[in-house]
Amino acid sequence: MKLIPKLAFIALAFWLLLVPVQLEKAYSQNTDLNWALPAYDIHNTGFNPQAMITKADVKDLELKWIYQAPERSTQVLNARIAFGIQAPPIVVNGILYFVTESNKLIALNTNDGSEFWSYQYDLAQLPLSNTWSFFQTQNAISYVDDKIWMQTNDCNVHAFEPLRGGKLFELLNTCSDVPGNDGTYVGHYSPIFYKGILITRASAGGGGGRGFIAGYDSFNGRLLWRWFVIPPTGGDADWDEKSGANKGNINAYKGDWGQNKLIGGGSVFSLIALDEEKGIIYFPTGAPDLSYDGSLRPGPNLFASSVIALNAETGQLIWYYQTTPHDIQGHEPARSVILADAEVKGQKKRVVIAVDKADYAYVLDAASGQLLLDPISFGAQKMNLYNTNKGNSADMTLSQAVLVGKTYCPGQAGGSTVPAFAYNTLFVASQTWCSVVAKGTIIQKGNTLDGYRTSPAPIPPSSSISMIIL
Repeated sequence: MKLIPKLAFIALAFWLLLVPVQLEKAYSQNTDLNWALPAYDIHNTGFNPQAMITKADVKDLELKWIYQAPERSTQVLNARIAFGIQAPPIVVNGILYFVTESNKLIALNTNDGSEFWSYQYDLAQLPLSNTWSFFQTQNAISYVDDKIWMQTNDCNVHAFEPLRGGKLFELLNTCSDVPGNDGTYVGHYSPIFYKGILITRASAGGGGGRGFIAGYDSFNGRLLWRWFVIPPTGGDADWDEKSGANKGNINAYKGDWGQNKLIGGGSVFSLIALDEEKGIIYFPTGAPDLSYDGSLRPGPNLFASSVIALNAETGQLIWYYQTTPHDIQGHEPARSVILADAEVKGQKKRVVIAVDKADYAYVLDAASGQLLLDPISFGAQKMNLYNTNKGNSADMTLSQAVLVGKTYCPGQAGGSTVPAFAYNTLFVASQTWCSVVAKGTIIQKGNTLDGYRTSPAPIPPSSSISMIIL
């Protein structure tokens, strides 16, 4: 971790005296118009209660400018790269910030689309990390404490001065020396903060890494806690009992995950919701590594494909709700959870809302994790689903062999994505990509073995938007 010395702040203050009039004008916009976090607020509602654009005048909106995102810089050899721009842009004081899949952060003037500044992470640094999974993608940046935050794909956290883009803070190598891990990771979400604790996470599924989330002292970069989604490589016969299976909806399973070096997944590939008053963070976890045979990881595979509540100060598990025990289809909760005050069955409740890639919505009591409503089905057709919503009756030894020769919908790509909540109503978009599974040779953690490959089914995809009144 590196802090920029005080002298830099003095220099910055002097430089701001010389800021051009155009930049001052952009930065003096009404702060009520800010969209500073990926889903608007720390609860991930995706709802801005502004009244400037309404049903009556939305038809009067006109195109004012277009900014062509830069072409990709030279691609890293053997790296996979996502397409388009996946991270939601944010707007702070009249400046729009967005990040490309090539780890380039850009600041634009919302008045005319002109560029104020940009920062391109040195992509040559990515292969130097022995924990990077050779995947380039970005999913969230944020504005906190008068800084613009991003995490580069090699799990380095950076903060920038919003007007000129000077670097103010960095926390390096948050995916290095992870106990019980022999896989790789990719970082692509900016951190969140609670009482001086910087909370960060990384994606583990594609590289067979051990899913985790961690809290650091935001002043000196010291690791304060780390919570693991799955057991260490090689397994732990008592994982469920030691890790808190009794705090959720699934019975402890002796020898959960099995005992082999293939264990991986459980990414915290998502936004995190924060209850500042109670000091609780909520987030979903990803599926187990789906490339190797699921029968080699018997059990529910806690705490993959789940919704999690942790103590933000200590990283201790408060509760969990597993939506798909022993997931063989990638039907994890999708990329976000929402913390909201809602009316459920005539009672006011603080709830956690999650949607999964099988197109089900879950409304959970924020204090206990108890399911308040039966899982709510939405979206298009469902076909050949296994273990979704099965709880303790799920087949805990299932292999992907049951999927070979079949089409299942929604597929591994989903399904639903980041939802929104307002007026006691859940809004969720779903894209129905179906999948097919074939047996074949795979490379997992550098090893060549027989496994399973999932690919899009030859069915035209569809999409829908659902409005669900609680």
